[in-house]
Amino acid sequence: MRRRIGGLLALGVLVAGGYWVARFALPSDRVPFDKWSTGLGPRLWTTWWLLGTFVLATLSFGHLLVRRASRAPRDGAWALAFSSGTIVFAVAIGLFAWLGWLGHPFFWVLPLTMTLAGLPSLRDAVVETRAQWVRSPPFSAAEVLALLFGGVCLGLLLLQVITPDNVNYDAMWYHLRSAERNALAGGAVRTPEGDILLTLPSSTSWLYTWAFLAPGLPTDDKVVLALHLELAVFIGTLATLPPLVRALVPGRERRATRVTWIALFFFPSIFVYDTGLMGGADHMVALWAGAIVLAWVQARERDDVGSWALLGLQLVGASAKYSSLYLLVPLVPMMLVDAAYRGRGRVPVAARLRGLLVAAVIPLLLTVPYWLRNWVWHHNPIFPEAAWLFPNTPWIPEVNTWRSYWEHSGLFSNAVTSTGYRLEATFAALFDYHKKIYGWTDMMGDQSPMGSGYFLSLLVLPFLPERRRLLALAVLLNLGIVVWFNLLQHHMRYLTVLTPLMAAGMAATAISLWELGAAARAAVVGVVVLLLSAYADVPFRHTHRIFRHSSPVANADDVISRRGPPAGRIKMWTEIGATLPPAAKPLVHGIETHLGLPRLTVTDCGGMQVGINYAKWGSVAAVWENLRQMGVTHFIWSSDVEQPDTITGEALWRALAKSVVNKQVLHGINVGELPAKAPAEPGTHILYVGCNEHWPTGVYSLAALAQPPPPLKFPWPPLTPDEPLTKETWQAAASEERIGWV
Repeated sequence: MRRRIGGLLALGVLVAGGYWVARFALPSDRVPFDKWSTGLGPRLWTTWWLLGTFVLATLSFGHLLVRRASRAPRDGAWALAFSSGTIVFAVAIGLFAWLGWLGHPFFWVLPLTMTLAGLPSLRDAVVETRAQWVRSPPFSAAEVLALLFGGVCLGLLLLQVITPDNVNYDAMWYHLRSAERNALAGGAVRTPEGDILLTLPSSTSWLYTWAFLAPGLPTDDKVVLALHLELAVFIGTLATLPPLVRALVPGRERRATRVTWIALFFFPSIFVYDTGLMGGADHMVALWAGAIVLAWVQARERDDVGSWALLGLQLVGASAKYSSLYLLVPLVPMMLVDAAYRGRGRVPVAARLRGLLVAAVIPLLLTVPYWLRNWVWHHNPIFPEAAWLFPNTPWIPEVNTWRSYWEHSGLFSNAVTSTGYRLEATFAALFDYHKKIYGWTDMMGDQSPMGSGYFLSLLVLPFLPERRRLLALAVLLNLGIVVWFNLLQHHMRYLTVLTPLMAAGMAATAISLWELGAAARAAVVGVVVLLLSAYADVPFRHTHRIFRHSSPVANADDVISRRGPPAGRIKMWTEIGATLPPAAKPLVHGIETHLGLPRLTVTDCGGMQVGINYAKWGSVAAVWENLRQMGVTHFIWSSDVEQPDTITGEALWRALAKSVVNKQVLHGINVGELPAKAPAEPGTHILYVGCNEHWPTGVYSLAALAQPPPPLKFPWPPLTPDEPLTKETWQAAASEERIGWV
């Protein structure tokens, strides 16, 4: 065994050494890497090699955990090994980030340690799997067609992740930005303004942090590596489907389910903007959604401590994003009800609940980097939620108003006028979630890309001989849809957490139908053809909102044809950051996305932080003083603000911004250094020129315009100016000294 391990390590060192010698030691005219900038050039080779390092580490350590938790061989061992190893990988990064121990050495130490720790278990798993494949029958013609279909779909996904141009908006201001900040700081650093997005549970950002720790890579390549991590997680999700299908329809041979992973591609939202592999977190949650249900079914059947502990480890994956609530809210009560009634009269209640207690303790312990960090930094383990219970720090009273406005500002708000309307709309969503466009039409075209396969499979459930588990899954998923529709905003992308379970249910139903005879088989083939014809164009729809408004596939073709120059938006922020001193701490005013800015930043966007309120501070001098205390050294802003402050707050901030020194403009973005002292106060009043149904034109005191304008659908609060002005007199009023802003 030692010889084999030594041989594997030697091979790995040889391959890695040969690559780096060819990459950096040989003359460029002998190996023209500078001409090899796309395709299979060094940028992608580096990405794939590093991705292989991650996958090897997660599978190796994951198999160690699965084998320790299993008294007997476990179905789906590879899928559970990957999900288990991945969450350990993420939690380790979160823990070391909290301790401030991240750095370039950690980038190599973590995967190497995990790989070596589990290498014997991985070797045994490979030997066993190889023996199973040797004994398995060859693929049929239908299976070959299914594999070709799956291969084409995976190829299209690969095109999504080879270019940073495909990153979506939310990833740039949330998941990837959090990861970049961790890497820049060498750990998780408390933000003085209470940046909400850096405190939410997001093991996804911990995974992406590893990509941003990669030494020697430009930001573009780090983003591409992060996208490949998301692709690996998606492939891991595909691996959960065959064992999950076998758990839903027990007794089937592996051959009957070995290509069922392609069922997930019948949910074509994976190919469009905002729901594709574009740096988000929803597909990360989806990995553990399938793993959680699979581990729960196995724990019920085995009922041993190891299986319940393995379930608890999968539950840690729910920390990938808050959208895991769409699964957990209905699943946890179902688990409790099942434990209460299973074995009733034969097993004491305490014994029946013992396994769930084991499964609950593990997530509590392994999410310490999230909740204990928030408790220490912000005096609230679930900061910024439950402000009525915990003394949130920082916190300003106006945050509740801001958050209320933000919750109701989306196009798909859950704010309704009556309980009856909510019930009616929720019931309708159970039937139209798969066909109604729960999103922006420019991202989807005139047809929802959610996919109708699972909904159609529900229609035949009453006719299946084995339907008990499929009915239980249908209850779980429909309750999840109810939670999705009524919690937060019901965007289609949040349903991604449920799609692996839908795909498994659809595939299990198809297998059951296939066994009922020729007529049922014809129905299955007909539905497959119908779905393929309905959604075949989805990968090529022009849905990308922030890059050329083209398809993700076209964006990849563009980066290949132009030999892969850096992405425009990331390159812009990198160049802006290069103008700042190394120790600079800029305030990025009203701009949500600044991925690529290589400095720790402060944000004042109202929906992203809870510690800055210019209007409450009340004067330019107070704004200057408070920002100085937060460590701000520079301002970065644009004339077109994505998230403007209140009128009073915006006026105070802009008055201070006028006094910056060493000002310069790059790519239309203003950059300036805070002055050594606060400038003089411009005045005490604001001349506001109203329009439409908004506040009337007139002179207002600073305090009067300190409330944020309400979102769409809500009327502006009534205000009366101190001095109403006519069209003819407003210029004269603006010349008065007490009026500092117009």
